Amino acid sequence: MQTFGEMMRQRREALGLSQNRLAKLSETQQAVVNYVEAGSISPPPGSVEKWANFFNLSGGDLDDWWYAATIARLRSDPRTEPFVQRLEARFRSLEGMVSRLLDLYIKSGRQVPDDILKSAESFGHRAS
Repeated sequence: MQTFGEMMRQRREALGLSQNRLAKLSETQQAVVNYVEAGSISPPPGSVEKWANFFNLSGGDLDDWWYAATIARLRSDPRTEPFVQRLEARFRSLEGMVSRLLDLYIKSGRQVPDDILKSAESFGHRAS
């Protein structure tokens, strides 16, 4: 899973924006954009919301955005790092289970139930 800074850099670059231009358009400071993208600071909640609105995020993209921002904020506090590590391990385990379940349905030729498809898509898997 991408870090918040990686997600932000990817979205900014996809629009062809410099850090300075994004900062001006989203009414934040360029240094904040720089430090957040580099992972040097956790994203300020008010800025996370401004950027989500600026990038017009919705649905699963918005969920991923807030999840990554929350993880970044939790990682910035050494007291919560063990919690974050357990959470990410459970997330990877769940992703693996959904992937295996999707593969089983596809290999069996049975129709994949909608809830499994939605879960798989949320992890970036596509039924072929």
